[in-house]
Amino acid sequence: MIRILALVGAIITMLGPARTLVMSGLGPDFILLTIWAIVWFSDQKSLWRLALASGLLLDFISFNSWPVWSIALTLGSLALVYLKGKFLETSSLLHSLIGLAVMNLVQLAVLTIFTGYLETGLWISFISNLALGGLLFYSVAVMGRYFARWSGRRLG
Repeated sequence: MIRILALVGAIITMLGPARTLVMSGLGPDFILLTIWAIVWFSDQKSLWRLALASGLLLDFISFNSWPVWSIALTLGSLALVYLKGKFLETSSLLHSLIGLAVMNLVQLAVLTIFTGYLETGLWISFISNLALGGLLFYSVAVMGRYFARWSGRRLG
């Protein structure tokens, strides 16, 4: 339930207060960050369906002729699940940012393929996603007591 509320909050934020920054490519992609955090901090491998549902909702709202957002978010989350299962460790900040960067690059590649051009402002969004991803990693890890769980200490 919290995952769905977080995605709804990210969609409302992207369509409301942060719309001009996000649409111009100068701000962070809150939906990408939310899906990344949900996939990164959970052990379920079927969370790509959540990315697909949020992508379909974005495609429906933005009136795209192609399902750009659903393909981008689904492929990005599937790539993250694969990398997390094979190569990346959940407790590492560097690994989490590598996973976020891969997910963001997959999204940029899909958007470039479907639109036919790469905007230079999207790299500013890429860097802001990584900066906010680091802050989000530490805030979720501290609030969820993940550091104590990862180090093997007993939770009191």
